[in-house]
Amino acid sequence: MERKILIEVDLGKKGVEKCDVIVYLDGKSIEDHWDIEHDDLSRIADKLREKYPDGNIETCCLGEDCCGRSHTWNIDI
Repeated sequence: MERKILIEVDLGKKGVEKCDVIVYLDGKSIEDHWDIEHDDLSRIADKLREKYPDGNIETCCLGEDCCGRSHTWNIDI
């Protein structure tokens, strides 16, 4: 059975330097990371691939632009 893993990255306003990450497995939060570097996302994804080899990993970013509008987009890691 393929498991759905969502890495949700909150970049905040303009994605400045640090981000917050919540990882969901089949819709349930399983871990979180606060004030991490964007480069740490690949380390988190690699650990999840190792732990859940049958998992389908999707990464979704959330952020605000300088006008306060919220945006959501997917990235590949």
